Amino acid sequence: RARIEREKAGRHNAQARLADAMEGSTEGIVLTDAAGRIVAVNRRAAELLPGVPLGPGDDWDRAAALDAPDAQTAAALRRAPPAAAEFKLADGRWLRVSRSPARDGGAVAILSDVTGLKAKEAALAETNRRFAAALDNMAQGLALFDAEDRLLVANRRALTLLRLPPEAAAPGAAWRELTRAVMRAAGHPEAEAAALAHDRIRFAARRTAGTRLRKTPDGQVVALSFSPTAGGGFVATWQDVTERERAQARIAHLARHDGLTGLPNRSLLRERLAAALDSGRPFALHCLDLDRFRGVNDGYGTPAGDRVLAAVAERLRALAGSHDLPARLSGDEFALLQADAGPAEAERFAAGLAEALAEPHDLDGDALVVRAHAGFALAPADGAAADALLRHAGLAAERAKAEKDAWPRRFHPDMDAAQRAHRSLEAELRRALAADALELHYQPQVDTVAGRVSGLEALLRWRHPVRGWISPAEFVPVAEQSGLIVPLGEWALRRAARDASGWPGRVRVAVNVSPLQFRSAGLGDAVLGALRDAELPAGRLELEITESALLEDGDAVRSVLHRLRAGGVRVAMDDFGTGFSSLATLRSFPFDKIKIDQSFVRVPADGVPQADAIVRAVAGLAAALGMRCTAEGVETEAQLGRLAAAGCGEVQGYLFGRPRPAGEVPGLIARIEAGFAVDA
Repeated sequence: RARIEREKAGRHNAQARLADAMEGSTEGIVLTDAAGRIVAVNRRAAELLPGVPLGPGDDWDRAAALDAPDAQTAAALRRAPPAAAEFKLADGRWLRVSRSPARDGGAVAILSDVTGLKAKEAALAETNRRFAAALDNMAQGLALFDAEDRLLVANRRALTLLRLPPEAAAPGAAWRELTRAVMRAAGHPEAEAAALAHDRIRFAARRTAGTRLRKTPDGQVVALSFSPTAGGGFVATWQDVTERERAQARIAHLARHDGLTGLPNRSLLRERLAAALDSGRPFALHCLDLDRFRGVNDGYGTPAGDRVLAAVAERLRALAGSHDLPARLSGDEFALLQADAGPAEAERFAAGLAEALAEPHDLDGDALVVRAHAGFALAPADGAAADALLRHAGLAAERAKAEKDAWPRRFHPDMDAAQRAHRSLEAELRRALAADALELHYQPQVDTVAGRVSGLEALLRWRHPVRGWISPAEFVPVAEQSGLIVPLGEWALRRAARDASGWPGRVRVAVNVSPLQFRSAGLGDAVLGALRDAELPAGRLELEITESALLEDGDAVRSVLHRLRAGGVRVAMDDFGTGFSSLATLRSFPFDKIKIDQSFVRVPADGVPQADAIVRAVAGLAAALGMRCTAEGVETEAQLGRLAAAGCGEVQGYLFGRPRPAGEVPGLIARIEAGFAVDA
């Protein structure tokens, strides 16, 4: 009995402790047996389910179903443990019921009021929704990365700016791979993409705030900004700044360019001059002002004057090379920096500039010619500072204006004396031309295979009554600069055709044509007129031109040459090998002859193999194209032998005769051909 009493007391104590535990719990507790009947319930359970009969002996399934909001929840509550369900009570509270199995086959149901938790979850969900909405509606792309450079979150704008599909920016994506994918998606060339990706990867690794700009091949500019986070990660943001960059570029452009013409202004020109001087490379600065431009504004109005200024600017742009810089200094004053130009290049450019600016302007049906007075200075010879070059080129232009001549002038320290001497020589050349005081001397071109003279080249000579013989190298540039080259060239054509008409019928005459002569619309008529007046067959006239003529105004030159060749006139390319010597030039026009420059004939001993290889190549090319090949500057038998071995059968040089007056040509031909007959 004592043992039984002790066991009863123990059970009573255990039940009391269980009751105390259940009643002291903040959760509702319901115990059921294996049959599903309630065996114990605490007060909290009754509070959580008011009106539901939760007493010992009641059926749990029936009691639980009484307050279930729907059949699905009731079914979940009746499922065998373990099971859990949440539902909203009629009074608005949220209740969670969790059932766990007991050892005796019953179950323990824990009832929890999760209304506060549900409110927090709802608030968090709303916060997340708002955060997601804010992210996805940002103008910037944003991505958050952890300390291991793994993506945590990215908004839709980031995917749009980076041109990536959603799967490429999934959480967990590595920054390195994401960056490479971005560069590929933007269309950067492979090498450029790799360099950009490497730069961005290193930038992120430094964990310092900063910004990088990236321009895509299609012109979009994206600004990438980094900001480190406290946990060792970083935030990356992307912004499309294309319009901002364009606006800034426009502002910078307006500050350094002329508003009317769009040309660089004096400030930008001075900067470029200083940079060009620092580079140490030669260049030319051309300055010009329009002649009597005020009369345009007065006679036609300011809008018409503005149209003329804009047209002048367009002509300067058309003449400028890719590295040149045209500029408007003020009013009717312009300038142009000609890159990589020596004296010859500057003079040729200045000539083209003068002619282009002399073209008429159409002002409401009126053809108005507005000429420009131009001058140029060469760097560094004529000035080692930007302001000095501007001043010197301006002085040269002023000299041209003072002399009322549209031909450009180059600055010289002794400009006054030099200009006087230049003008004196020009005037004397005009008088000599008018008085028929110039001469043509002729140098033979010999066909060494046939053993006879095939032609003679006409060369200008001027015997001054006081100075004696004046070199063509001195007076021909004066003729070109003054425009006398056109009448001088026409005179040479007429005289050469007349002299050649008295030679043997198989002997041709070759006449050099300056590139400037092609700018005269009357060149074709002058050639055909000279042939007609001398009654010389067109096939006996050979025009020698340099490649520069085709390079300067190729279409116009080819048009004239095609007309003349159609009439029977032969055309030779002179000085081949000294200029571009482009195969495209040979293909652009069917030349009759290629003349190899004397620099490939008169070479030192160590240069003979290379020179002979070039001669062989040119001779072979000429033969393949159906052209003759002539070598200039032959002075020795050794040179002649080398040329013959290289396949060049026509030569010209002092070995066969110096240039001689027309009266000595018949005897010269006879002597040369007699020499071949003796050798035979």
